[in-house]
Amino acid sequence: MRPLSSLIAVAAFALMTTTAQAQVKPFAIVGGGGGDDGISVVGVPTGFDSAGLATHLGRYSSDNGVFQALSVDFATGAGTFRGSITFEAANGDQLACTFGDTSNGAAQPGQFQIVPLEDGLVQVVFLAEFNPDVSKCTGRFAKVVDGSFLMLAVSTPFPLIIDELGFTPPFDYSWVGTGSLEFRNGKK
Repeated sequence: MRPLSSLIAVAAFALMTTTAQAQVKPFAIVGGGGGDDGISVVGVPTGFDSAGLATHLGRYSSDNGVFQALSVDFATGAGTFRGSITFEAANGDQLACTFGDTSNGAAQPGQFQIVPLEDGLVQVVFLAEFNPDVSKCTGRFAKVVDGSFLMLAVSTPFPLIIDELGFTPPFDYSWVGTGSLEFRNGKK
């Protein structure tokens, strides 16, 4: 049996090498986009696009975002959601993320609030934690091992008319987010 001091030394070394193997870097993102189909309020996954500027990405674009409403309470205008998106840098490197996905590290599903405006229009405010989907990240993001950033998105005003399939009209949005990404050090 090893003496307690040896076990403490081994544990301290393990903690130091774990810390040395990863580097946490601040991450910030701005941009916006839209979806040609609006969003489904009955849980059908709905596509959207995005473009903007982000730390470590530079100019990015994405045409593969997927939004899925989990709940909507029209009495209060509140709801929850989750989804995924892959941000692509100009050189093709990809930062794949989920948002509001508690199975990939989000503390809770994304939250949204429908805000009534004048003339029968509404605006929707979305807030979600984005987490890297590390197995799908490529290029400089292949070294991402963890991280998260909070993203706040605000829609353009639109009439809250739900069609027979449960979709809103199309709308655009702008968003901003901050947090951090954790990169593995080394060549592997």
